[in-house]
Amino acid sequence: MASSKEANAKSKFGLLMHYLVALGFSFELIEQHVIHDPYFLFFEHNDIDAFLNKPIEDIVEQIFHKQAYIDYSKPIASEIYWAGEMYVSLLLNLRIPLQRSFLVLGLGKMISLFHPYHEMNDMKLHEHYLQEEESCSVLQLLMDRKHSMQQLSFLIGINRNTLLSYLDNQKLFAMSLENARKLADYFDVPFSVFQRVSSFHPNVELLMQDPLFQDIYLKHVQSLFHLGNKHILLAKESFDKAYMKSIIDQGVIIFDARRFVLLRKRGNGTSYIPITQSDQYCLADKSIADFTEKSPSSLPLF
Repeated sequence: MASSKEANAKSKFGLLMHYLVALGFSFELIEQHVIHDPYFLFFEHNDIDAFLNKPIEDIVEQIFHKQAYIDYSKPIASEIYWAGEMYVSLLLNLRIPLQRSFLVLGLGKMISLFHPYHEMNDMKLHEHYLQEEESCSVLQLLMDRKHSMQQLSFLIGINRNTLLSYLDNQKLFAMSLENARKLADYFDVPFSVFQRVSSFHPNVELLMQDPLFQDIYLKHVQSLFHLGNKHILLAKESFDKAYMKSIIDQGVIIFDARRFVLLRKRGNGTSYIPITQSDQYCLADKSIADFTEKSPSSLPLF
């Protein structure tokens, strides 16, 4: 069962969709903002409060650049409110990232499903969505708005045959972290579009204490920074400077998760490699998504 915070986010997202349409924004414009604007990554970045604490008027002004007066006394359009809620339901129950569900099943299509799905259990809508996603290619949906496969291969440096294999969603969701970054940067979409499951996790603050998550996270650090099979150790509070220097001198790379830096031997000293905020999000999102797949029992049922 969803917590009160998740339930409130689901309801507010439904309201947001209703008021955006009521204010005259087109379905396509709303979809583009949800898919491309970093603000709508509040679930993926495990920061629901950033959404819940911001009034809808402020969201409209900040994200859609329009001042709005909202008359909350007017009735809500049930089908639009329902559509907004269903996107969040897909995320909470099937772990479908919000950005991909909007790409696969646009707002207009979702609203058109109000009859008869709103009278059924949410699982029926979930089944319909899965059929839609299985029958399409996520990469092709993005490419329809861009270049040919040959052009894309040349522009981003991924082999054409590899790109062709990514037309299969299962292979797309399993691609390397490096290729996922290239595609996300090129199409100006968040990394979550290419994740099999959402990186939303209700107990994210406890994850770094889990040995399986630590292992997944450090492997992605290896991949992102092209460290090969070099040994990486997660820094602990018990490590003092002398101990850290001694193991760095032995060729071990230390990852300090509190300061988001890599410490490694360089000549006779220690090199500090800062991890950018963009890379921090990338590492966290990919690691949480992979952990969720490997350890689904760590998640509550909504």
